[in-house]
Amino acid sequence: MNTKKFRLDTLLFKTEALLAVPCIAAGYWFVRRIYPEHADFFSCTFKRITSLPCPGCGGTRALYAFLTGHFAESFLYHPAILYLAFAGIHFTVRYIFRNFIKKEQPSKEIAVPVYAYILIGVILVQWICKLLFGFC
Repeated sequence: MNTKKFRLDTLLFKTEALLAVPCIAAGYWFVRRIYPEHADFFSCTFKRITSLPCPGCGGTRALYAFLTGHFAESFLYHPAILYLAFAGIHFTVRYIFRNFIKKEQPSKEIAVPVYAYILIGVILVQWICKLLFGFC
């Protein structure tokens, strides 16, 4: 009986492969149709109520800037958007190289939680900077 071991990196790769095109299409639609006309609707409710930025403040503007090709502006709004894009590309290239080009059976899977820990760190650092320096 051949039972395959559950691998988180394989699950993430298959999920990325399945969702990449629909997410890119939805992002394009959002940038072209929704955000320019309704940008005020996407303002942060937490910030309106408390006058403090939430950890996600600037994320929508960062996504809009990223999808329109303004990468520096996207980074200033919320660096997690750029990190997610580059981490996704890095993971995908690494997975393809390991499993399809080298065709090796790696004894260790790609450490997916490390990507999540770095993302949490990026979000917390940018949030603390926004709280301390007041830009949002």
